[in-house]
Amino acid sequence: RNGVMWKIGFEFEFNKINKEYIRPTEFIEKWVNDKTCYIEAVTYPVDLLPEGKNRDYLFNLISKDSFILNEGVSGKNCGGHITVSKKGLTGKELFIEFKKFMPLLYTMYYKRLKYRSCHRNVFLKENEENKFCTVRVKKYLLEIRLFPMIKSIDDVFYRYKLIQKISYAIDNNLSYENFLNSVVDLVDKKYRDFSYHFKTMIEEQKSNKFVRKYLINENK
Repeated sequence: RNGVMWKIGFEFEFNKINKEYIRPTEFIEKWVNDKTCYIEAVTYPVDLLPEGKNRDYLFNLISKDSFILNEGVSGKNCGGHITVSKKGLTGKELFIEFKKFMPLLYTMYYKRLKYRSCHRNVFLKENEENKFCTVRVKKYLLEIRLFPMIKSIDDVFYRYKLIQKISYAIDNNLSYENFLNSVVDLVDKKYRDFSYHFKTMIEEQKSNKFVRKYLINENK
């Protein structure tokens, strides 16, 4: 249709929200019951775009729902799961591609590695399927469960930009170092530097002294 290969979708989880907001919008496709929290809003999959007019238009569309995020209440157990897809790739193929760049997300959202809802398969083994993985493989989707709850519309835009940088790195076969260079405007140097320890962990399929304290006991 428009040549865009990548799509991204978001989940907003709430413990409490006024019933008048529980309705579909141009961005939110549906609301579903959630066992961990109370209810979650599931967005339409939208085009994952680089900086430009089309992205500005999309961000303006998403901004219309900022009042819902401002009105809703989310507890610390609520997550901010994101789904990603690329035309022509299966969920498993996406997993293999994303695996190369997940160390940065591990570093930025390390607190979530101890949450029961996303603490499994931290080493990103390719055939280990579990609902509570950090990254969950679906047929033609990848669900990244590592993200914490979304607190504001700025969180949505930030995560969108971050995932777009990963999609660009995949499409252009960037090295990890070049990928980190591409996110200097988004990610603090301390996270970029530390992420090499998680990269080593995933490559070696075992924890090391730098990352051990961030993992739940059964993963150490």
